[in-house]
Amino acid sequence: MRRTCTPAALAASLLLAAPLRPQAPLPAPSPATPAALEQGVDAAVARAMGAPIVGVTVAVARGDRVLLEKGYGLADRETGRAATRETVYEIGSITKQFTAAAVLRLAEEGKLGLDDEIGIHLPELRGRGAGITLRHLLSHTSGLSSAWAVADLSAPSSPQAVVDSLAARPTEFAPGERFVYNNNGYILLGRVVERASGMPYADFLRTRLLAPLRLASIAPCDRVPAGRRAKGYQHPTRGSTEPAAAATHHPGVTSSAGVLCATAGDLLRWERALAAGRVVRPESRDLMTARTVLESGRTAGYGMGMQVSELDGRALVGHGGGLPGFVTEASYLPGDSLTVVVLTNGVYAGQIVRQLSEAVAREALGLPRAAVADLPLGREERARFVGTYDLGPAKVEVFEHGDHLRAQPTGQIATRLLHQGDGVFRAEHDPSLYLRFRSEGGVARELAIEHAGRSMPPAKRVP
Repeated sequence: MRRTCTPAALAASLLLAAPLRPQAPLPAPSPATPAALEQGVDAAVARAMGAPIVGVTVAVARGDRVLLEKGYGLADRETGRAATRETVYEIGSITKQFTAAAVLRLAEEGKLGLDDEIGIHLPELRGRGAGITLRHLLSHTSGLSSAWAVADLSAPSSPQAVVDSLAARPTEFAPGERFVYNNNGYILLGRVVERASGMPYADFLRTRLLAPLRLASIAPCDRVPAGRRAKGYQHPTRGSTEPAAAATHHPGVTSSAGVLCATAGDLLRWERALAAGRVVRPESRDLMTARTVLESGRTAGYGMGMQVSELDGRALVGHGGGLPGFVTEASYLPGDSLTVVVLTNGVYAGQIVRQLSEAVAREALGLPRAAVADLPLGREERARFVGTYDLGPAKVEVFEHGDHLRAQPTGQIATRLLHQGDGVFRAEHDPSLYLRFRSEGGVARELAIEHAGRSMPPAKRVP
């Protein structure tokens, strides 16, 4: 239901991410003309479709002016139905923006307080949630168990089952001590919305937030006709290179943490309304987009239902979503009043969609492109690198998949390798991750991994 619910990044457990750079004076962008924007987005999507992706819909706006809404590829491979601007996708954890906005709207109306302990609204958690507030749930700092409450995601479930499960589990850390992304917390918030408003969660969203903005396509996915929805697909990273239908999940499992579907255009209009203060008051919106301050004084790149990051030094807020068969991204650059939405129905790693979203933003702003080379590599050349390399904490297996190489650390995804020449590759899902092979006698003997300027000791090929 979020970016990290999609396959994990290569060596993510072994290497730390680079910190965000401080803001600095930025050059004024040279916005693309509509024709140039469409041409640039077409090219960016064409590169991403080789990842591959089954279908994509992209929407871009500057201020309230929509610059582009366009679909690419297929919404349904079996019927040949094209992905269009009207295609509805599962948006996964972008749902959290709507849940956070619902809570903040109720706080504005005096029906709850952000510093209310959760036991006030969910008495079942009084014994487990001492000191845990709604603010902690909104910012993923509650310390409640973050493990899935149900083992079978396709089996019928309900938000109350999550409440009952958390009541029986120990907490993981003290409230406010750490940031740990927690879908369970947002499912609890949905229950809080229901009890504070006296309405079912979906009805509250529809009547109080969505209908006034005329966002008719945004709704729980099981309320959207199947003929309008994109089908979800998975691209195997071993064996077959053909996409297969993704496993379905019961809507009660995702609930207010990831239950919604939307068109790219309606999601674009939601982001614009949120930024303009038409969903919640500007001061509430500012809470959503401000970095969370932990008890230690350190900050986390998350506010309330919003991820907080940057693009080429420009502030960027938004959220990604990931469910089986779907990866999505909705981003807003406040300094440029630019909104970008990218919805997909089949890709093996969420960071590929993030890269596409950033590429679209660069095209809209007239910023330099950040395309990554992928040089040809023949079958005999590929064979030099195939093998298993021992990193110590884990092993990395390099193997052929179709006409390219993939690398798979123990227990993680198999990411496609983009050939840079001279035995150097970059990971498709994260081009800042380099794999450098040292060869001897025509065969690679060592693998060195470098990520965001940090290097690991070389891994020896396992005999």
